[in-house]
Formats: sequence, structure tokens, C-alpha cells
Amino acid sequence: MTGFGVAPNIAMDQRDLGIESEEAEECFFHDYMFAKDNRRFDDVNVLDGKTDRGRRLRLIFQDKGDGLARIFTGWELKKTTKRKR
Repeated sequence: MTGFGVAPNIAMDQRDLGIESEEAEECFFHDYMFAKDNRRFDDVNVLDGKTDRGRRLRLIFQDKGDGLARIFTGWELKKTTKRKR
């Protein structure tokens, strides 16, 4: 995706998850990890990205084309701690 926008009909859903639509959009403009999620549907994707404030988010979304994404769900990724051996 070159340009990006979050489909307006899902903005409220993301606020319910503790993610603002602006934060979700920011994840697409920073370094991120991207993968297809073929377990569900062919066109569902997983993105691990960062917001402008450094918040790490995982987003499950569908590429709608024309720079739009429909985000189904998302959550904050917590920092992992190394286990002592």
C-alpha cells in the first residue's frame, strides 16, 4: 500500500479496543512486520507496527485497495522479558 487510510466505518470499533484509528494508521508508516493470515481468509493480513509514540500494536486487517484497510481487531504488544536460566 502506498497511501493509507482506515475505513471510517470501523473507527469506533478500534476505540473500543483501546486503539485510536490514527494510531492504527501510524503503524503502516513506520517499520513493521507483515504476514498473511491464511488460517482465516485469503485476504486477511497481520501487521506488527509502532505508533508515533512508540506503542507497539498488532493489527488484523483486510487490504481494501485504493489505500484503504479494514481493521478487524488489534491489540497492544507487551514488551517481552527474557527468562533467566
